[in-house]
Amino acid sequence: MIKPKLVDYSDIIKPKPKIIPSGPLFPTSFYFNMIIILIILIGVFSIYYKYKHKEHEKQQTRQKIEELNKLINENNINELLSNQQ
Repeated sequence: MIKPKLVDYSDIIKPKPKIIPSGPLFPTSFYFNMIIILIILIGVFSIYYKYKHKEHEKQQTRQKIEELNKLINENNINELLSNQQ
């Protein structure tokens, strides 16, 4: 019968590779976060501005519509008068 030979486990089990930390991720994530915060602040400001000037915009729109309606009515009356003569 053949005797079994002893096994060298250092040949079978490879050592774990050493993880070398890459450069700091602080600048990339920091700048990314600052850009996102800036976008959110601009969005919040625009919504606030729209809310504050909502009534003024409605009044301007009503005024423009009334002026347009008045102009159309005047032109219709002028056309009717010119057609009758």
